[in-house]
Amino acid sequence: MESNQFSIFITDSLMRYLVKSLPNRTSRFEAFQYLVSRQITKLEADYYGGISIPFLAKVCDLSKQWKWSRNTVFSFLKTLENEDVIKVKQCADGTLILVQNIIPSYQKMSAEQ
Repeated sequence: MESNQFSIFITDSLMRYLVKSLPNRTSRFEAFQYLVSRQITKLEADYYGGISIPFLAKVCDLSKQWKWSRNTVFSFLKTLENEDVIKVKQCADGTLILVQNIIPSYQKMSAEQ
């Protein structure tokens, strides 16, 4: 796949939510970028027949990385899920996260032809 170019559709309300920052911590926008980049990496590795596969994350790891409380991470994921941007499923090994509405550049080009 070429250079990680993609399109993602998000709502205006989500944009307003993401720009609010938490002092001395990872911003919501940076956290969202992290989730998208993890999904893109998973998509590049496992893309098959139009089906996106969720990636596995541990809330405790996200909490440490972003310098957020576990409750803040859960709340953030819940907000994104309510905005229909991600799907979240708890499992024994952590949290499965699927970022939705990502269109890789190679799909856009083939759809235009």
